Formats: sequence, C-alpha cells, structure tokens
Amino acid sequence: MNIQPPKIDDRSYDDIVKETTDLVGKYTDWKPRDDGQPDAGLALIRIFSKLAHLVSDRLNKVADKTYLAFVDFI
Repeated sequence: MNIQPPKIDDRSYDDIVKETTDLVGKYTDWKPRDDGQPDAGLALIRIFSKLAHLVSDRLNKVADKTYLAFVDFI
C-alpha cells in the first residue's frame, strides 16, 4: 500500500499571483495598468509569488522526507 503524505500547499505560481493581485486590489488603491504593461506593484506581486511558491514546494518535499524517515524508523 502506497500512502502519499498530504501536500501543504498545492497552488501553482499563477494561482498565487492571481490570488495576491485580487487581495491587493481589494485592500489597497493599487490597480494594474490599463495597457497591461507591468509596473512596480505587479513586479512586487510576482516576486512575492515566486518566493511563496518556492517555500511551499520545499515544505511539500519535507513531508515526503519526514514520511520516509518515519517508515524507515518503523
């Protein structure tokens, strides 16, 4: 029986960008540019999203290592 540990966060980079953009638009006065060109706000959102995605990927891998260590211990 192959049991997979649960994923901590399975959102993609694009999901995090969309969610962050929606939250920033909801709680601040920032809006994306009308012409679709990137600006400083969008750059910060993309940087944050990239870092958040990297952290969630690493945390998801920790679950696998912990599971394997537990099985090895047993």
